[in-house]
Amino acid sequence: MPSNAKSATKQERTRLAFSLTNPMHADAYCILGIQQVLDKVVFRKDAEHDPRQGPVLRAAMTFMSTRRTSQELALLRTRLTTCGCKPSIRAQHIFVSRPLEEVLELALFDICGTISDYFLRIGAGKFLKVKANTPVDERPWPSSITDVIPAAGGEREVLSGLVQWAAIVPGGHSVFCLIGALARYWEPFAQEVFRTPDLTRGTGTTRGPRRRNNTTSSSPPVIACAQGFFHTLSEVDFRMTIALLPTIYERMYDIAVSIEPILKDHFRMSLQLNMDDCRRWFDLVCRIRPAISPDGQWIKPENPPEIKDPRSHFALAYHRMAETRNRNQCLHIECTTKIVQRSSLCSRCGIVRYCSKECLAAAWDSPQHAHKTLCKRIARLRAATLLKDDKAWTHTMRDSSVHRDPETFAIMCARLGADADDAAGIYREIMRVTEAKVKFAENGAKTEAAVDQASDLPIENLELD
Repeated sequence: MPSNAKSATKQERTRLAFSLTNPMHADAYCILGIQQVLDKVVFRKDAEHDPRQGPVLRAAMTFMSTRRTSQELALLRTRLTTCGCKPSIRAQHIFVSRPLEEVLELALFDICGTISDYFLRIGAGKFLKVKANTPVDERPWPSSITDVIPAAGGEREVLSGLVQWAAIVPGGHSVFCLIGALARYWEPFAQEVFRTPDLTRGTGTTRGPRRRNNTTSSSPPVIACAQGFFHTLSEVDFRMTIALLPTIYERMYDIAVSIEPILKDHFRMSLQLNMDDCRRWFDLVCRIRPAISPDGQWIKPENPPEIKDPRSHFALAYHRMAETRNRNQCLHIECTTKIVQRSSLCSRCGIVRYCSKECLAAAWDSPQHAHKTLCKRIARLRAATLLKDDKAWTHTMRDSSVHRDPETFAIMCARLGADADDAAGIYREIMRVTEAKVKFAENGAKTEAAVDQASDLPIENLELD
């Protein structure tokens, strides 16, 4: 990434945001202008802390996620890759020898990578603070969910818009990485991804963009998909991610076998990827082969992991705690809020989330699944592992794929003499609570359906006891 790029002027930033929001307009940049100004906006050392990024990122997200018809998409691609810019705009372009189709690939690759980094860095369900009376075009991004999902319940529209780019662009794996990052950031979007199993078919066939002459070749796209799509989704919901595998399993298994030598060679890989995550993913793909039939069906339900070593209790507990902490979901079983805008961690355990103090109070002494029991177990484990300090605990649990993995955590727990029974209890309690919440939601849906059905009956058919 160049570090000596000059900062874009205010006029260039304004036109870039305009071009991404209105790409078919006569005053918009073609893809060459977009990419060259994008280099000045993104590829600078101070870009991460630049308050002027907001309008460009907001426009870039709109550009990527807008759902278009096949005809509209074809016209847009032609408009971008055919420089029809006005002479005054064309004069600002720097000549490049590569075709504009390749420039389009690079621009989409950079846009997806930049937005993905922002989602992963900000944290699940969080927004940047906005000062009162700040104009919309000067607000940081994302400052509200409408910056990401413009319409209420519009997750499917956004997913459809993103998938369109993945289907037509050779660098489509970067779009899958963006989908994974957005799924981790916004849980309702993740659920939409899980409801679209056919989406995964493209992850094993995408190839990378043709890179710049002065950069090293990018890592194999399938590894990027394993890291940025599948592994990121597994942090949201491990079991749902595994459920996506059967329809693409044979292709994924062939990749796992052929890519093993590459994963062993750190020097051939991009330093931006964590190879441990990729190894774990493809190792899992190989291990579940006996459970999937050639026609892409589960032969038998996935069995709970067998505990052969006490350290496994710690690894399983860690996985469940990290998954629960990173998911923006209220774990009070009887909470009826369908989409949680913002949740808060229990201040005692630092793991379980609730959408309000009332939900935490109700869950604390719940007759069947009292949070008090789970909370005390987690507190004892934190004390035993010398992680009572909230910052240290947050560092250990947040972004687990970067900071620590379950196996390392298990070794640390064993060395410090932590109680394996507490770890096993944590794993079981979290499983019970999440399953109970699913059942409660299912029963609620059935009740709502029954009420709706009853409300459709004529009044004369209803009998009062």
